[in-house]
Amino acid sequence: MRTAVRRSASPTGPRLDLRRRHQTVRLSTDNPPPAWYLCALPHPWCWDDNAHLAFEHAPGHEWSGGALVPGLQFEMRNARPISGWAEHTIPRSAELRQSRIYRTCRNWQFT
Repeated sequence: MRTAVRRSASPTGPRLDLRRRHQTVRLSTDNPPPAWYLCALPHPWCWDDNAHLAFEHAPGHEWSGGALVPGLQFEMRNARPISGWAEHTIPRSAELRQSRIYRTCRNWQFT
């Protein structure tokens, strides 16, 4: 399997202003990857409040909704969410599937 990783100018991705209640992040649509995956950590950090949202480029499509965190809303233009992934999507043959720390990791479930 080939993996493509695209990064912003910052090695850790777009930076947000923690003082602002609403944020806007623009991703390049020049040669977009098959999917984007957002994992946002709250400040102060709390594992239960991590935001997770997988989405793909979809010209003309608009979507708004949650990101696996109660009360956190997203609005997307020219993109649509990818749903249906969870613990059941990890292949049974995956080396670390038996480990709870990996099995419950939403980032790993999506990949």
